Amino acid sequence: MEMVEVGQVDEVMNAEKMAEVAIKVLCAGMSVAMSSLTEFASCSAEEYAELVQQWEKKNKLPHSSSGVEM
Repeated sequence: MEMVEVGQVDEVMNAEKMAEVAIKVLCAGMSVAMSSLTEFASCSAEEYAELVQQWEKKNKLPHSSSGVEM
């Protein structure tokens, strides 16, 4: 534990409180960022899957009589 003079107690307590608040703000910000990235990844995956399906339907090659695609 750190020894402080009587006049410095308020400054030390304020610095400690500010550090606690800063950690909470940082954690809240990281939580929002991760939530946004998760939503973006989910939407991107859905749209990519839809795009691949459209491409496959458009570029589907006709089957030959042997059943092998050309």
